[in-house]
Amino acid sequence: MAHSFLDEVAVRQISNPSAVMTADFLIFPTVPTITSSLQLLQSPPYHVGNTITAKFTITNKGSVSATFKVLTAGGRGPGGDTDVHDFTHRTDITLGHGQPYYYQGDLKLTKTGNYHFFCAYQTPDGNWNTSVPTKSGVTNILDIEVFRSVKCNATIDWTLRESVRAKLRRDAKRILNRYGYPPDQQLTATENVLKQAELMADELSE
Repeated sequence: MAHSFLDEVAVRQISNPSAVMTADFLIFPTVPTITSSLQLLQSPPYHVGNTITAKFTITNKGSVSATFKVLTAGGRGPGGDTDVHDFTHRTDITLGHGQPYYYQGDLKLTKTGNYHFFCAYQTPDGNWNTSVPTKSGVTNILDIEVFRSVKCNATIDWTLRESVRAKLRRDAKRILNRYGYPPDQQLTATENVLKQAELMADELSE
């Protein structure tokens, strides 16, 4: 059986009850959509004290303007839901139909452990959306692990040299293994880390 234009409108209205029907077409409300994935500009491994930069693109797929009181890459740290680590808040953004916004913001890492990041925005009425829909093949979340910095491990009292070296060597090997560093190159890389740590400690003690 052939479907009429009214049948098509009815189907679309049922599938999206929030759409507004006019004489000629359906006007869909604001539909902010992530159109390029949430990414970090810096490559792992990440360490305490690093500043990282997040980016993503959000596009208004609706028929009317979308306004964000706040737009950000939200973050939760090792402490869970109450351990907030958001990237830079961009404020008072309005997007017309089909208009994109290219978000970029920074965050300084202050703790070791696992971090969960996600695209998020706050509407003018104060409500947060932390599950923003995405274009097919695009992701709106990102997880990383943050390690203790080598500098934090570089004990200045090098009378304890061997115990310090052993600890640094273990930490360096663990990080290299995690990120798939070639096994035949790990010994050289680990020794280079130890030399750099010793130089930093000597500088700090001067």
